[in-house]
Amino acid sequence: MILMALDHTRDFFGIPGQNPTDLATTTPALFFTRWVTHFCAPVFFLLTGTGAYLAMRRIGRDLTPSRN
Repeated sequence: MILMALDHTRDFFGIPGQNPTDLATTTPALFFTRWVTHFCAPVFFLLTGTGAYLAMRRIGRDLTPSRN
């Protein structure tokens, strides 16, 4: 999450027009943070979907009538 926050603040406070994926004009740290965030975003979506599935499974179990 910290890397994603750094990447978003770079977009807001960074130099306009600077491409972090252009190896000729970027720094290694800037390129690395941008590169890593390409892997972080799909993992966040996967975990969000997994959490939603588990929550709905639990809610569904709580709504079913018990057989006492």
